[in-house]
Parts: sequence; structure tokens; C-alpha cells
Amino acid sequence: MASMLQVAGIRSCNALVFAAHGVTREDSPGYLFTQEILAIELPSNSSASYRSVVQSKSGVRYLIFDPTSEWVPLGDLPEQEQGNFALLSGKEGGELIRLPVVAPEVNQFARTGKFVLAEDGSISGELEVSKRLACCSGAEQRKARK
Repeated sequence: MASMLQVAGIRSCNALVFAAHGVTREDSPGYLFTQEILAIELPSNSSASYRSVVQSKSGVRYLIFDPTSEWVPLGDLPEQEQGNFALLSGKEGGELIRLPVVAPEVNQFARTGKFVLAEDGSISGELEVSKRLACCSGAEQRKARK
């Protein structure tokens, strides 16, 4: 992917991430990373409003993209990567960056129930659970419900 972007004149670099919360810490990042994702350099005049944009200490803005995720589109990150630290291997050297977290109102579970309490103490009713996921829409939402 990085090679294809390079041919198109788009600069990018690798970012190593451990795809589980809390394993990589800022005070002791260690050496354990489970996958390599992509940091696509954004032009300085870009007004891109993707949710997965981070800025390095040198001021370079990157769009973080996980090309290994089947359901998460460009501009979003899988839930297990959000809020984690990633080791960015940029042109200025390595830097530990915190990956963005999607706002709670974008990722929601809603539970609605209607119940009847009988005189004998038994309860019956229906419970509906619905999801709204930042990473998916349409058919992907339906598949995610399974």
C-alpha cells in the first residue's frame, strides 16, 4: 500500500500498533506490536475532517489507516486500535503517538425493552438491541449485528 501511494506521489510511513487496549503504554512502550498500519501524510493546507487524523511533534498531520481491517473505511479506526499508542516511523524518526478515539455518540448500543410483570412474579417481554457503529453502514451494520 505504501509503495502504491509513493508511486502516486503521496507520502506515507508505517505505524506499529498492538491491537488490544492498554498493552502499549506511553511511559514504557516496550517492543510488542501486533500489526503494521499506515500513516498517510496530509498536505499542510488540507482541511480533511477524517476522525483518524493525528499530528506529530514536528507538526506533520497524518491520516491513520488500517488496510487490514475488512469493515473499517478510510478515515476511521477499528475499535481495538482507538486510544492506543502507535510507533510512527516518520521521516523525522520514530515517535510514539496516541491514536484518536471516536466520539461516543458515533458508536452506540441502544437497548429498548417492553416487559410485563405477571401477578405470580414472572416476567415476559421483548428486548431490542441496536448498534450504530462508526466503522460500518448498511450491509456492514447488519453483518456486525450477528
